[in-house]
Amino acid sequence: MKVQSTIQPDEIEIDRVRNGRTRLLVHWDVSEVTHTDEITGESQTLYEYEEKVLWWTFPLESDGLVLNNIENIEQYIQNNKTEILNFAKGSKISL
Repeated sequence: MKVQSTIQPDEIEIDRVRNGRTRLLVHWDVSEVTHTDEITGESQTLYEYEEKVLWWTFPLESDGLVLNNIENIEQYIQNNKTEILNFAKGSKISL
């Protein structure tokens, strides 16, 4: 199921950090759609995309980064973006 929003999403957004884990909002297959209101005739740009919410557990240290502040957590996520995206996409597949 695709999600719609008026805000273009980032691929990975940090929603919350707690006890060495973070809640991530992961987005892919983002497309821009123009929606016209049937009553007012006003056009609005919407973004449609796949989304997975997941909790990601951090290692104590990654590539020399101690993950105890938001800057290091953001760097860890950038360094591991492909793995996180693949995990999120794979978790939406049902066999």
